[in-house]
Amino acid sequence: MRSRLKAAIRQNFTTTQLRWLLAAVVFALVYAWAFCVIFPHWHRFERVTHVGSRTSGTVVAKEPQNHLGIRYTYTVGGTRYEGSMSAGWGGIPPLEQVQIGQVISVAYWPERPSVSVPGNPGEIYASWCGLLFLVAPLMSSLAAFVTMLRSRERIARFMEPAHT
Repeated sequence: MRSRLKAAIRQNFTTTQLRWLLAAVVFALVYAWAFCVIFPHWHRFERVTHVGSRTSGTVVAKEPQNHLGIRYTYTVGGTRYEGSMSAGWGGIPPLEQVQIGQVISVAYWPERPSVSVPGNPGEIYASWCGLLFLVAPLMSSLAAFVTMLRSRERIARFMEPAHT
């Protein structure tokens, strides 16, 4: 079975075609992995940015060891929620300028009020768009390119006819 598969590949593909096919598979796998990791975060920010509602929240903690973050609380429909985010985004000042008890604007996803972003969510959404639609494809392309370069001799050996 394996020798028939090798023979079929050798008969139907050139070395260059096989290298491009391998690069395409590597690109697809790397981007699929990155997409699975990044998309859930991006989707939350997209929803908050495009259909989000606004309320006021209160800074309840400063977390300098957690990405210079803040924790905040806000209330929607009588239910209290807590969120966290790095300071310095979307109109929230840098951590050293934020005070515990400070009132901040909070945008949240009405369908899932526990999903929120302090300040203006557009800035963080744009950052995640760049990650999902620019950085991830570029890194996937780099992985595919390196695969093409490194696989040249191995594919050439594979494509040599079997010695009988």
